[in-house]
Amino acid sequence: MHDPAPHPELPTAGRTTFPSPWGVFLVVLVLVFIVETMIMLTMKEWSARLNDPNLVAAADALLLTATLSPMLWFVIVRPLRRAVEHRTRLLALAHEAQEEERARIARDLHDDLGQQLTALLLGLRSIDQAPTLDAARERAAHVREVAAAAMTSTRRMARGLRTVDLADVGLVPMVERLCDEMLTHAGVRARVESDIPPGVRLSPAVESQLYRIIQEGVTNCHRHAHATSAAVRLSLRGDRLALSIEDDGDGFDETAPREGKPAGLGLKGIRERVTMLGGDVSIRSAPGAGTAVRVLIPRVIPTYERDQGHDR
Repeated sequence: MHDPAPHPELPTAGRTTFPSPWGVFLVVLVLVFIVETMIMLTMKEWSARLNDPNLVAAADALLLTATLSPMLWFVIVRPLRRAVEHRTRLLALAHEAQEEERARIARDLHDDLGQQLTALLLGLRSIDQAPTLDAARERAAHVREVAAAAMTSTRRMARGLRTVDLADVGLVPMVERLCDEMLTHAGVRARVESDIPPGVRLSPAVESQLYRIIQEGVTNCHRHAHATSAAVRLSLRGDRLALSIEDDGDGFDETAPREGKPAGLGLKGIRERVTMLGGDVSIRSAPGAGTAVRVLIPRVIPTYERDQGHDR
């Protein structure tokens, strides 16, 4: 593998971050200590005028509540409300991603397997209508080729749905297999470049989402771009992962509406998956200038334990 070209930095202003529970707990303790200390120092001067200790306790509680309420609103309630809203949004994105995955499977079944099965049915009918035995044998040979292609498509779709191979083999080998099956066999020069060391693995959820992102990009390149070459690059620097998917195909006008077009749905799925990973995505394209999809995931938490069974 060759080291990939450096990725440009992507904007990170829109990322949602939340304070850690321990940080919130310590902040609350410090606030309570400071506020209570200030109240006790202030009340020391005039508490002697109150003969009833109950009045002193009530005044202390009232001042503490009035002072801490706005502070706790900003320290606890607002971040918690943002976290709930963020979780709801992620659940909605996950549902949309599942629907997009079902739509992609339906397209694969209709465009690939459905057409091949139709050709197989027509081929069997032509054998039945063959005028001679030699003609029947010739048509049977064509039917065998169609059946083999249908079997290959079925295996490719099954591998695309499985996450077991991804967990066993790893992200980069699975991406290489994906590009070989979808691009190289279609006559597209495909390159997969990665500087992720052998044995370094990401979490299963991150690897699964990254594979689906790459799968969407490669599918768009295969079906819609009419490209002659494509490249997938993965770069890991600490806990920051950069991904790019580029092709020299037809491209598209980014400003033009793409409702209802499969490629547009695929790019929407990429954006949703990147959002679920807490990353940023940049998609640049122009008619006749190809398409470039660049993704930056700031925290992927790689595992640096070498797995001898997966050395490449």
